[in-house]
Amino acid sequence: MKYAKNDPQTTKSEYKVSSFSGGFLTVSEVAQILGKTRKTITEWCKSGKLMATPKEYGGATAYQVHQQAVEVYLQGQAALEEMKRRKKQIGVADHRPYMEGWKKAASAGLIGKRAYSKNTLNAYEYNMNRYFEKYELVTFKNIKAELAEWPNHPAKRRLFYRAVISYAKYLIMEEALDPEFLEKAMDKEFAPKENPNPKQHVVSEDDLFKLVAACKNRTDRAIIMLLASTGMRASELCGLTLEDIDLEKQELKIRQAKWDKARPLGFNKETAIAVQSYLLHERPQTPLPYLFLNRHKKQMSRSGLFQRVQRMAKDAGIYAFPHALRSRFVTHNLTMGRNPEDVQKACGHSSITTTIRYNRRKTQEMVDSMKNW
Repeated sequence: MKYAKNDPQTTKSEYKVSSFSGGFLTVSEVAQILGKTRKTITEWCKSGKLMATPKEYGGATAYQVHQQAVEVYLQGQAALEEMKRRKKQIGVADHRPYMEGWKKAASAGLIGKRAYSKNTLNAYEYNMNRYFEKYELVTFKNIKAELAEWPNHPAKRRLFYRAVISYAKYLIMEEALDPEFLEKAMDKEFAPKENPNPKQHVVSEDDLFKLVAACKNRTDRAIIMLLASTGMRASELCGLTLEDIDLEKQELKIRQAKWDKARPLGFNKETAIAVQSYLLHERPQTPLPYLFLNRHKKQMSRSGLFQRVQRMAKDAGIYAFPHALRSRFVTHNLTMGRNPEDVQKACGHSSITTTIRYNRRKTQEMVDSMKNW
């Protein structure tokens, strides 16, 4: 049996076997390979535990150990270790206690290529908590049953699937789950498919005017103007502080960005006036540094912002939410002929492909514009 040096399945001991030439090994060589004493190897040869050929030298008996015998021994030891590992995993009767460890590992970037954002971890934790209300263990059978609960909800299926795959990776790190679980669960035939036709929504220019007109106070107007003129994410707006915005220069700094990719942004004069009016007349006096606060004088949350925008949209007789204003930002500026790379940088997208996917321009608008090309 030969072992390749770069074979990931080859152990250090197995590679040592192939480093010795010939079909037989001396007792000293076997002792070096197996990490045992020469006396122990000699006893194994005498008892037949290792297949060896005795040779008489000067009245003493020496043994030539068959290389295949050493390889069989190593394979047996590997199988024994695997059996112990599986037995340990079988002994795990409840995967729920691993939740806190998983969250810390995910936050520290030990699962996947980078640390999970707070929003992603919250979404994953919610799905796992709901899963553990029904089950105690992460098993392929349980995951399959849970996915069957949402046959017509591709987005929910994908989110739960990503959460449980993340949790399973941590369990494997802790030797609390068989690695074969991932092989089955991550098979492309089993993994939930992306929704080929996701529901997409963008706030049109007419609806944007209606939304601004429906603002009941300076706070509402400042929020809508910032979201519409910068294309920032809801979480980014909630994380803005007073130090992040310069009204005189019409610039701001996004610090709490996705994947920690801070970026500068500019905004128009109308937005500067709206924010200045809010700061002068409506922002509560508080030591908190955040630009926007809720009615309890605490940092505005993403859910609170979502509800606020939806209330304004309802008053305006339209359908809108923060992310739809982000899509509007991309669609409007690409339609106006702005540099796609500038729009990409403004949105904080790592790829121009992502920016293009945000473009919700209607086909008929494209056709009409072509008449003047």
